[in-house]
Amino acid sequence: MNIASQPDLTDLLPYGDTPGDGKVQISFTLPVPAGPEAAQAAKQLLLQHQLKDPLLACMEPVGPQMSFFVMYASLRQGVDYAHLDVPKAEFTALDMGQIDDLIAERIGRKLVIVGACPGSDA
Repeated sequence: MNIASQPDLTDLLPYGDTPGDGKVQISFTLPVPAGPEAAQAAKQLLLQHQLKDPLLACMEPVGPQMSFFVMYASLRQGVDYAHLDVPKAEFTALDMGQIDDLIAERIGRKLVIVGACPGSDA
């Protein structure tokens, strides 16, 4: 990519249809029945969080007192990508033997590792 086609990295915004339009997609639930009042509450929620031009794309009931929303809105401010301060992780990769030695030295016994997933955890 040449310099002329690079985005402005001092005010980096996401985009949906047009570069720099700031569009984001947001999905959430509210504990209210689906309907015009719920749609207005969702819109006001985005406006109160400084998002502009909220657009309701989808509202579905997910129970008698619960509504699911997919909305689009625009962020008002970008991020200065060119000047981010990102801490760098420093580590040394270990092979299996080194890991075994480290466990023996610091823990002093065999380890049992159990992994599990309780379901569709977000």
